[in-house]
Amino acid sequence: TIIPMRKKYFDIMVYFMNNPNVVIPFKTLYEQVWNKEAPDQNVVESNLYVNIRNLRMLVEDDASSPSFIQSVRDTGYIFIV
Repeated sequence: TIIPMRKKYFDIMVYFMNNPNVVIPFKTLYEQVWNKEAPDQNVVESNLYVNIRNLRMLVEDDASSPSFIQSVRDTGYIFIV
């Protein structure tokens, strides 16, 4: 199935798919996808929160109970394969 999405969501998915089943810290994900040093931790987390929420709506069967892109409390995200 082809899922149209914004480039940034695609970049996040590619990073997740290249790092399956690995907890990815917020800062690492931000720096790898945006290709720049992470600003303040709160800015990073809120930016990622919005982008991940929108990405989940595209790829998860139930975005409110994700099975692929899971949050790791106070740490980051993990892409479950």
